[in-house]
Amino acid sequence: MIISRYMKRFDSWMACAYKADEGTAGYEFPHERGVIYQYVYYGSAKIAKPFSDDVTIIKANGKLIDVKKFYRQHNVFHFLENTSMWGFNTLNDDDDWDGKLVVEDKIKVDSESVLICLDGHPIVNNIELKKYDYDELSIGKEYDILLNSGVLALFTKL
Repeated sequence: MIISRYMKRFDSWMACAYKADEGTAGYEFPHERGVIYQYVYYGSAKIAKPFSDDVTIIKANGKLIDVKKFYRQHNVFHFLENTSMWGFNTLNDDDDWDGKLVVEDKIKVDSESVLICLDGHPIVNNIELKKYDYDELSIGKEYDILLNSGVLALFTKL
């Protein structure tokens, strides 16, 4: 059984990705757990704080999952099936971000924001994106969106 973890750091946020075989278990220490939103491509996993009855199952459902309650906590993962998931992490404990999947055909940015292509080939301002393309958006600028069966996530610093 294998679990693979990938991370990429940016100026004010970090992305991580996990791939795990069914039945694999993993552990995260508080200093490692900066994930506040997860997107599951396929599969499912249980996540819990050790010695707690509070267990959350995250699964592939086409939604962005708020996992802030596990931020900077000891966490145990148990992968219920072969799983691939992606996470948005904050780098600063004092920062909070709102995350959502884009459904609009136009967005206007009013504060620090990051747009990330999670799947497919959406088109933003006439530029076709691919999986994991991102842009730290310009405040005050408007963006035209054509989802084109793709998945875009928008993260905005609160």
